[in-house]
Amino acid sequence: MHRLACLAVLPLAAFAIPSMRHAVESTGEATNAPSFAPAAVAPTAVDFEHAFEKVAEFVRPGVVTITSARRVRQRERMGPRELLGMLEGSDMNGRPPNQERDEDMPLREYGLGSGLVLTPDGYILTNHHVVEGGGRLKVHRGDRRTFDARVVGVDPQTDLAVVKVEANNLAPAKFGDSKAVKVGQWVAAFGSPFGLDQTMSCGIVSAKSRANLHLVDDEDYLQTDAAINPGNSGGPLVNLSGEVVGVNAAIVSRTGGYQGIGLAIPAHMARDISTKLMKDGKVVRGWLGVSIQELTTDLARSFAAKTEEGVLVAEVVADLPASRAGILAGDIIVSVDGKRIDGPTMFRHAVADMKPGTKCLLVAWREGREMELWAEISSTPRTGAGAVIDAAAKTYFGLELADATTLKPGAWRLQEGRQGVVVTRVVADSCAERCGLQSGDILVQIERTKVRDAAQARELLKGRTGEGAALLVERSGSTRWLHLDAVEGD
Repeated sequence: MHRLACLAVLPLAAFAIPSMRHAVESTGEATNAPSFAPAAVAPTAVDFEHAFEKVAEFVRPGVVTITSARRVRQRERMGPRELLGMLEGSDMNGRPPNQERDEDMPLREYGLGSGLVLTPDGYILTNHHVVEGGGRLKVHRGDRRTFDARVVGVDPQTDLAVVKVEANNLAPAKFGDSKAVKVGQWVAAFGSPFGLDQTMSCGIVSAKSRANLHLVDDEDYLQTDAAINPGNSGGPLVNLSGEVVGVNAAIVSRTGGYQGIGLAIPAHMARDISTKLMKDGKVVRGWLGVSIQELTTDLARSFAAKTEEGVLVAEVVADLPASRAGILAGDIIVSVDGKRIDGPTMFRHAVADMKPGTKCLLVAWREGREMELWAEISSTPRTGAGAVIDAAAKTYFGLELADATTLKPGAWRLQEGRQGVVVTRVVADSCAERCGLQSGDILVQIERTKVRDAAQARELLKGRTGEGAALLVERSGSTRWLHLDAVEGD
């Protein structure tokens, strides 16, 4: 849980706004300047103030705080000798004699976020990263009522999740048209920054369609300067009609706190994803199996393209829809099923919105001419961040692995010809990160089984879901054991 080290409540000075008449007279400028009496200005200012009051009154009943707790095994740092002794004295589960069992360990709160009510009977929308990692979830309302919650479904590709509480007559939020939002439009962010529930902050929409930030696979953020801090995640971003236009998700910061740039998932995306999660518990997307990138002016010139519209294919995964359709690396896809493509974000959405099994017409620019190619859409596997959706890139406990032989020499300080399984990615605040794993570690052994390749390692980890595992890891020429504490739920 994020903690606020020092919270100072400071009084704000009252500011009086002089009338325009006084401002003009004080400069000694021409007396024929237009006159603006305070009585003409005040009603507008008061109405503006009341608008925010009404937004708060309308929105706050539908905003909740979400906390999560899990059993955490407390350990002290140990040197090689102490660590060796612990392992030699462990039972078959890797547990030292007389160590407390998981069910004996106290629950410790470690997660904090916000959510917005979707339905009167208890469906609530939040961020995936708020509920990620399992644990006991609780939903806290502004009227001090608290409910146990369960996860209905998650969608890591957009960082959205739906949870459910057993309640009736909740006040659902009202969604607005996020596609109609304009830069400069006033908005308000709600949530529980640093645990201060029912907080409202105000600002404007400072940009739209922010993407390529590599936070999740499917990015199309609204950017705002309304203050967003840790704990705001999952809360609503609303317009002055009290309609949800976004779901607070991230900040751009060098300090970990608010620095003027917040990011929200647009409401049209959040509403679509939440509907699918409530219905099926998952989101099924169309998929082609390509890695794409933006077509810059220089690249367009290199490939003799007429315009900079479309996306450049960087990689085609073998034996998957794009490959079978005849798409090649270096092709520029300019149209998907009759829709002209202006960039990577539009391309991803166009493909994802198609149902698996349907056929779509791709128009690609290759060697100075356009080609029409037919592809049968398949469903996307679970992925980490990035445009290439590789079936071998599944994460378990926030850990991605690859065979050393498939990586370039020098990557992660690997020597040429090195064998083994390499940790290529550790998801922030995941089980893997909490146990101390780092990108570049060599995975040598899982429990008592020596690891041959990444596929075998993934299968072994998959079999340890909910139990955790002892991992023998090589780092900087030395090896050590780490415990992947993967306790989920209660």
